Amino acid sequence: MIGPPAHLPIGAACHLLDLDVSDLWIDTVGLGGDTAEPDLQAFVDGRNEMSDLEYDIVAQAINERFMERGEDYPVPYASQL
Repeated sequence: MIGPPAHLPIGAACHLLDLDVSDLWIDTVGLGGDTAEPDLQAFVDGRNEMSDLEYDIVAQAINERFMERGEDYPVPYASQL
């Protein structure tokens, strides 16, 4: 069985956090990511893919936002998909 596309957890988490891609992009750059903002938007929209490393940086950025709210890490990392 094939799992869900990786962009689904990212897009759902952005929606739950009311987080726009510009802010997510700033967070990922702060963690060392180098995905361009338009490419990140395309990934969140399901129009392209990204490497496992870049995906994990995006997932970490989102999970840190959840941690700031006192919540757990709901976005899986690439090895968990």
